[in-house]
Amino acid sequence: MADCEGYVTSRVRGRSPGEVFIKVSKQGSTLAGIMDAFSISISLASSTACRCRPYVRKYSNMKFEPAAITTTLSLRIASSL
Repeated sequence: MADCEGYVTSRVRGRSPGEVFIKVSKQGSTLAGIMDAFSISISLASSTACRCRPYVRKYSNMKFEPAAITTTLSLRIASSL
């Protein structure tokens, strides 16, 4: 399992997210770059009145490594980050 922590922060405008920031602990890594690009795309979509629902539909239930059993009781198996 990869040794990586992550944080998601959102600024809200009205009733929807205005900006989304996703930071992972391994700065400079490919994963950090992908998360930065993803958070920029979500932020741009929300600032131009695009709905988040298509993003949620497309990205829900994606599975990729690392996937593992967690120690969190409410989330026993993480299928991806």
